[in-house]
Amino acid sequence: MNNQSYFTASSIQTMQGLLGQLGVKVDYSKHKEATVLILLATGVYLLSSVNAPERSCKTYLSDKDTTMQVDVVDIMKVTQQSVCWCEL
Repeated sequence: MNNQSYFTASSIQTMQGLLGQLGVKVDYSKHKEATVLILLATGVYLLSSVNAPERSCKTYLSDKDTTMQVDVVDIMKVTQQSVCWCEL
């Protein structure tokens, strides 16, 4: 089993094209400071603010419509299991 993400979008335009094909509408207003957008195979997306050297990342989860603090290592694990991700 491949542990790498399907692909890393080279640009937000590439990512938005994929989201459009899948019918996923991202509400960027839920986390305006987000630096990373992650799309899971289920259609759930995460908006996360990954800011080194802090380990705690504010992350919006679309399926729960909530924001929570997540460890940066966990965010990186999620990107490895994602369909696609990109930096914002």
